Amino acid sequence: MKMDKEQAEKLIKKFMDGSTTTDEESALYSYFASGDADDDLAEWKDYFLAFGLLRDTVDERAEESPTKVVAMERRHQEWHRIAAAAAVIIVLVVAAMGIYRSQNYCEAYVYGRKVTNEKVVMKEMNATLKEIDNGDQPTVDAQLKDVLM
Repeated sequence: MKMDKEQAEKLIKKFMDGSTTTDEESALYSYFASGDADDDLAEWKDYFLAFGLLRDTVDERAEESPTKVVAMERRHQEWHRIAAAAAVIIVLVVAAMGIYRSQNYCEAYVYGRKVTNEKVVMKEMNATLKEIDNGDQPTVDAQLKDVLM
């Protein structure tokens, strides 16, 4: 069957929606492999050629040994489970990092400007305390120890 650009575009859309039949997919693979594909659809060529090669490889293996295909599918499912577990672990690590960062975060407004550098904030706090010098507790650390202990 000879396919024109318009038919190919409809099948590509249908393929991307996941509603093609195996015959329609084969037609797409053949269309792009034939060399008759429209130049406007060149961006899809490698995509469908790869799928066509994959299908041919699976078909060849299925003809050789159906048990090998079943084993391949099981391995493929295992990799999906591993990938899902890895994704969950990554999400948990990122969340933990966010929680840790929020607990160990220093923020102050110094002269109307937001400052998050702990050293700068502590330097300004110590300078302010020295200016108001209440005698026996001239540093932030000393005042915190007094309040908390």
